[in-house]
Amino acid sequence: MNINKTMIFLIVAFGIISADTETQKFIFDNSSINDVCRIPETNKYVLVSDSGWVYFCDRYNQSEAESIRITTEYILTGVCFADTLVGWVVGYKRDEPNKDKGAIWKTINQGRSWFYQIPPSFPPEIPAPFLSIKAVNRYIAWVICGNDYILRTIDGGVNWHLTPRKPGMPLPNE
Repeated sequence: MNINKTMIFLIVAFGIISADTETQKFIFDNSSINDVCRIPETNKYVLVSDSGWVYFCDRYNQSEAESIRITTEYILTGVCFADTLVGWVVGYKRDEPNKDKGAIWKTINQGRSWFYQIPPSFPPEIPAPFLSIKAVNRYIAWVICGNDYILRTIDGGVNWHLTPRKPGMPLPNE
């Protein structure tokens, strides 16, 4: 989704929402919103930003909107919820060393807390930012990475498997 369309959607759908971080209310900082998804079977939307913030908006109750910062070292680029409780956020390292190193976080409590999941290793010469995530269910999810690679899990993120996106393209460790 185009960032400008996302911002227009948010302003039209939710109005302009802001508050200070001490009250844990929703706040937009000066970073870009990179992705938005709806938590299935709810009226809640989740957004991720360049500055490591995850924002939660309720379509019908804007005063209940909240935000949580899950990282200061990574740009968050994708978010997807499989069901009402389980979701993932992906992103990549913003600064040296290891610039463009991808990262994955998972929640099992509708975003109240997040834990880091260990992705497979990429050789240092292959920058592999994690750009987007799509969940089929709470066990199966796919991460789109830079340099034409895809990560897949079939066990809820305990193990992530690397596959090339282009047929015949070698895996980094081959």
